[in-house]
Order: sequence, then C-alpha cells, then structure tokens
Amino acid sequence: MAKYEVGQEVRVFSHMGQRFNQPEGGWVGKVTKVGRKIVTVAFSNGEEQFRIEDGRRNHKDYPHWYSVKTLEEAEDDRRRSNAINTLDKYHVNIEWTWRVDWTVEELEALADFLDNLKGKKEQ
Repeated sequence: MAKYEVGQEVRVFSHMGQRFNQPEGGWVGKVTKVGRKIVTVAFSNGEEQFRIEDGRRNHKDYPHWYSVKTLEEAEDDRRRSNAINTLDKYHVNIEWTWRVDWTVEELEALADFLDNLKGKKEQ
C-alpha cells in the first residue's frame, strides 16, 4: 500500500489511456488531500478520489476507469513491462497469474540472460 502526502507528485492512469490521449507514463497529478482510506488527486482531467488500499478510483460504478500510482510504482510497472516484452520477444510466456509472483528484478534478470544468450549464439 502506497504512502501519500499532500503536494506529492503521482501518476494517474486510465484503462483506456490511448483513447484519452494518455501521455507515456500517465498523467502528472498532485495529491491535494489525504484521508484514512481515500486520497484526492488533481490532474489535467480534473480532480478524482482514489482508494489508498488499491489505487483505484473511488466510484461505485466505474472504479476501473482511473488508477493512481506513486512515481516508484509507475517506474516499477514500466520496468516490469519492458522485461515482459523482452521475454515475449523470445517466446517465453509467463502466465498473468504467475507474473505477479515474480519480482521486477527476477524478470529483468531472466530477460538479460536471454539477451546475453542470443548475443553469444550470434558470435
């Protein structure tokens, strides 16, 4: 569970980011209010409330519409995505249910190993 402070810079993501012209790495947001269970974030599309527990938008009908991440969480997601793309390039498929069990470092190490293995074969 992420820690938030008023004035902290965060990233806001949409599950339909391409449709909404979401910039690479999400929209830049600023935390405006922190409660016990809810954090309020202002960003270019307005102000939204998010559940601290899971980072999802606090809305009873459309919680999946937006999510908030700290800069560290956003960077980890970017690294994880890059490593998985490298594994996919070598036809190594880790099922979605197992991907969460692998740390970013483990995925990167496996991707680096495959990159190095391919480099040695080409020599």
